Amino acid sequence: YFDLIISATGNHNVNRWINKYIKNEEIETPVIYLWNEALGIGNHALFVESLKPGCFECLIDEDENGVYDRTTYCKRGQIFTKNYNGCHSTFLPFGSIHSIKTVCMGVELVLDYFNDKLKENVLISQKGDDSYIKNENLLTSDRYNRQQESIIKITGSIFERNTCYLCNGKVK
Repeated sequence: YFDLIISATGNHNVNRWINKYIKNEEIETPVIYLWNEALGIGNHALFVESLKPGCFECLIDEDENGVYDRTTYCKRGQIFTKNYNGCHSTFLPFGSIHSIKTVCMGVELVLDYFNDKLKENVLISQKGDDSYIKNENLLTSDRYNRQQESIIKITGSIFERNTCYLCNGKVK
């Protein structure tokens, strides 16, 4: 038994697996998911209790061009990973300051949860500086371009997707 689960891997496939496991096994322990976007364009934190509307899978969608993250601040179809010969692997470029911002968002969610301030699932997205993206000749998403505030909070009843195969848009 755990009081809270935190996934800070930044890997959507891992987060989707955790989310699916939590939903399928009807685990009532809440989960906080944390991830950064490339080049500091954004940071996200998601709080999910499985019996409330909205889950991690609700943030993922699919169309004729494939599977995509609905929360992203980066325009689809671009390559952000870097590969240096000495590293023997690829990585997603962002600075440590961006990870610190994401951790702070997560800590606030932890405090809010343990102080009984979270009544709904919530997605928090922090819009970053787009100058690094522009310097790499990359594009921002429509979501990034429309968002006026630096930080937005969206409740699960808003981000929940009726076609989500895990929750089908309904609370269990």
